[in-house]
Amino acid sequence: MSLQDYVVQTRDLIRDTQGLFVTPQQLTQYINEGRTQVAMQTGCVQRFITGQPPFGASAQAGQAVAGGAMPGSNPQSTFATIPNQERYPFVGYANQYLQKQHRGVATIIDVVSIAASWGGAFRPALTWLPWEEFQAQLRATQILVTNYPLFWSVFNDGADGEVWVYPPPQSVDEWEWIVFCEPAAIYKNDDYDAIPHPFQRAVKYYAAKRAYEASQRFYNAELMMRDFERNLVGSRGAVDRGKVPTYYPLAI
Repeated sequence: MSLQDYVVQTRDLIRDTQGLFVTPQQLTQYINEGRTQVAMQTGCVQRFITGQPPFGASAQAGQAVAGGAMPGSNPQSTFATIPNQERYPFVGYANQYLQKQHRGVATIIDVVSIAASWGGAFRPALTWLPWEEFQAQLRATQILVTNYPLFWSVFNDGADGEVWVYPPPQSVDEWEWIVFCEPAAIYKNDDYDAIPHPFQRAVKYYAAKRAYEASQRFYNAELMMRDFERNLVGSRGAVDRGKVPTYYPLAI
């Protein structure tokens, strides 16, 4: 959906079709706040960040830190583990690969699943642990221990989060992250909107809520917030109807 579509829908709700009471700059801000809120509450901006197959790769990262240059490879295009590095922050490391591979996203806000290549033969999903258990049970014995990663955890909330893995990688191997993202703000009609349909329909209600709050019309703002929440519930039900695990249970 374009910015103009959001503007027209929101101005219709707040009875300001001529733009006499809310400036275009204010309305754009409210719309982007609504888009962010939709993504935060529903997780509808989900992306898959992938690395490159390691076959034939011989580059070693040496003493490179997370997000640093890897001799023989391009850090902008290779989403891979770094030897001896257990910490991989969203900012400064993972976001550069997210934004290179996907349009319209600003930052990772959470990680759902991680798979790491084991020398090119396997790519198993790692086991997630709460940070406290990860710290107490695994990092207590990490000295001089390197291997293919088995466990992962996230430290810090939201955009300041960091993925930690154990044991620290022994080599450069591709990996894959499934992540939830915050959408990038839109300022022009040709800016890509990462909010998928039908979740886009709720944005106008949140933007209208913010406009009503700014004019001290709190009852109207509350009504808009109710419509916003109802739209999110309906949109989630519309896109997830349930799945059948298998039609052939005896064959498993």
